[in-house]
Amino acid sequence: MSFILDFLCLTRPKKRLLNRSVVNQKAGILLRPNHENGGVFGVEANYLHKGWIFSVDFFQFQEINLLSTDEDMFRQMGIMAGKYYGDRLFRIQLQGGFAPIWQIGAPDESDPHFSTFGLVLKTGFKFIPLRFFSIGLDVQSNFNSKKPLFMPLVSIEFGRLREKIN
Repeated sequence: MSFILDFLCLTRPKKRLLNRSVVNQKAGILLRPNHENGGVFGVEANYLHKGWIFSVDFFQFQEINLLSTDEDMFRQMGIMAGKYYGDRLFRIQLQGGFAPIWQIGAPDESDPHFSTFGLVLKTGFKFIPLRFFSIGLDVQSNFNSKKPLFMPLVSIEFGRLREKIN
């Protein structure tokens, strides 16, 4: 019986590690090769656990064409996983995943309403001045066959981001 108790005590972490849930609002610039640029805004829900980060995000994109009233609008909903480094004032995040993207606005003459599936890559840098708040810069891309995207984003996070720094 003591062997079982010793085994159970060895497998438990000596220090309680905090699992963190975070909500992340983002806004930025949409850059597309050979197309009009535009704006992007979205929200991301993150779960941080022992150096790993798991995310679900939703973005809405809108091309801005100053010479036309036809503006292309589309959405993306993605799921990502990756690693984060740093648990104090600064954090670097590296993630990858998959995301469908679909058109909701005025279609191009050459391309009717579309939907496709893409590979998503994201790198983020966060400054965490408070335990529950951070501000950061993210660079995210969606590689797909119809409309590849590149987005530099500003992000604001709220949630359990770090422990108290002594």
